[in-house]
Amino acid sequence: MGSAASSKAEPLHNLSVTPSPQDVIRPPCPHLDNKVLRPHIEDIWGMSLTDRNTVLSCGADGCLRETCLTSGKEVRRRNHLHEGYISKVKISPCKSFVVTCGGGTECKIMLMKKFQLIQSLKGHTKEVRDIAISPDGKTIVSAGSDNTARVWEANETDKAKNKRFSLKKVLQDHENIVWTADFRFVNTERAKRYESAPLRVK
Repeated sequence: MGSAASSKAEPLHNLSVTPSPQDVIRPPCPHLDNKVLRPHIEDIWGMSLTDRNTVLSCGADGCLRETCLTSGKEVRRRNHLHEGYISKVKISPCKSFVVTCGGGTECKIMLMKKFQLIQSLKGHTKEVRDIAISPDGKTIVSAGSDNTARVWEANETDKAKNKRFSLKKVLQDHENIVWTADFRFVNTERAKRYESAPLRVK
């Protein structure tokens, strides 16, 4: 009986546990601890991380901005792309071009380096709500308030006319606003081929 009493387990609240180094959860970017970026003066509606330690952001103020994650300073900006606001910004898989949508009926394609506008995708009759870029960068899908999704494909022969993408298909199966667009592959081998050779726009 005495040995049983002496071996009684200690209450859990008296125990202290020191985690091993591999069990400690650390933030993926230590230099970002408690950092708040304020690149816009109004609501931010879209963001995309780049591969050069910066972030692209857009919103109600109608500006597309690139901000350094380390210093918090603005790297570059582009104003007056859309009518009033920019709702989404997407970066191509090869990081060579950027696509935006927002107020108005057009999507805008710009070179990543200088935010140089190279093409406006025209076709929707109402605001564009979302955009998606395929893993190979050769197809763009736009979702609109006109109840359609439109498929744009790269056309290498039109480079001289600054028309790198042309409308290939209009999807009219929706009965109301199309809010989002994205790519999904059933054939994983096809997806791997797309990711291995993304289109690079110059």
